[in-house]
Amino acid sequence: MSLVMEDAHNVWMKALTEINKNVQAIESNANIEEQRKAFGLLGKNLSDVIDMLGVEGANNKSVYLEFCPMADNNNGSFWLSYEKEIANPFFGKGDMESCGEVKKTF
Repeated sequence: MSLVMEDAHNVWMKALTEINKNVQAIESNANIEEQRKAFGLLGKNLSDVIDMLGVEGANNKSVYLEFCPMADNNNGSFWLSYEKEIANPFFGKGDMESCGEVKKTF
């Protein structure tokens, strides 16, 4: 971790704990609603880290922070995507697939 400066390292280590919890919750839970909630937290935690450390997308692609206000019982949830066009992971294919907006471009 010597490549990550002290403040950034501390941010990363704290976030990594939460990111690992989010991933574990997705993997270990059969309930799709609980998986979606953990996925939303994962997206938010990753975007917080990206704000601090930056990101370089594969092949220099942009990374988009996207948000659906209706996910998580209208509390809203975030996700990251290489695509600017919304493909909402919280509602799947159908009428709500395009629900959401790009909040930030990295």
